[in-house]
Amino acid sequence: MEKHKQPCETSRALAVLASASSVSTEREEFMRLVNKEIELYNNMLEKEVQVDAILQNLEKEIDDADAKIGDRWRLLDRDHDGKVTPEEVAAAAMYLKDTSGKEGVQELISNLSKDGGSRAEEGISAEAGQR
Repeated sequence: MEKHKQPCETSRALAVLASASSVSTEREEFMRLVNKEIELYNNMLEKEVQVDAILQNLEKEIDDADAKIGDRWRLLDRDHDGKVTPEEVAAAAMYLKDTSGKEGVQELISNLSKDGGSRAEEGISAEAGQR
């Protein structure tokens, strides 16, 4: 019976090896897909970290600008609604004109205006002319 048992075990071992080798291609493909998914996940995490870093930098810049501006806008925002209207800027310009002359108004205009002050100056002059 020992002689008969050994070929059976050998046959079983060969069958296991044959079945293992018949799925080795599929196993390799599966492992390739798993590794690809792991790589995609790691790339996604890397990008998430980069986005977080960008957002933190933006938040810091906003906080820095807010600290620099501080309460200065509240001086112009007379009704404390969080917005500075043309009328409020005109009132500030009139105050500066009365207290520090034309130079103060020019400085306010150039500091507030993106176009160097020409359009803002026209608006403030027109607003001041109506008063």
